[in-house]
Amino acid sequence: MIRFLNIINLIKLLIRNLKISFNSKKNFYLVMILIFFLSSCDDLFLRFKYETLNCKKNSFNLDKISIKNEKVDSLADVQFGDIYHSIKIVETNDDFTILKNNIMDIEIKIFKRTERVDVRLKNTIKRLSCERQTFKM
Repeated sequence: MIRFLNIINLIKLLIRNLKISFNSKKNFYLVMILIFFLSSCDDLFLRFKYETLNCKKNSFNLDKISIKNEKVDSLADVQFGDIYHSIKIVETNDDFTILKNNIMDIEIKIFKRTERVDVRLKNTIKRLSCERQTFKM
């Protein structure tokens, strides 16, 4: 509802400032389609996005998870104390991202809507609380 009101306000602003004439239905529909397209794209002019999760002190010594590219088979930097590991993203969707490394026997599940991270290291499973920071340009 709020997004729809923002679109209506944007249309009114365009009409007033640009003095757009709607003598024909074609002009009206063209402007409506343009406004709808621009308002539906959250990251239309996004060059890159860098996401960092800073975790509270925990027994795994997991300090930070840095994700540059959230696509499957991309690498994420995971910091355990002073040591960085590159761990592959094996699954991602709207709800979570899963990082996995079979050699280290670790699996990290990052929930996108909350600041929760589930970590399985060998036979130990922990739920961590991490602060999310996103840098967009």
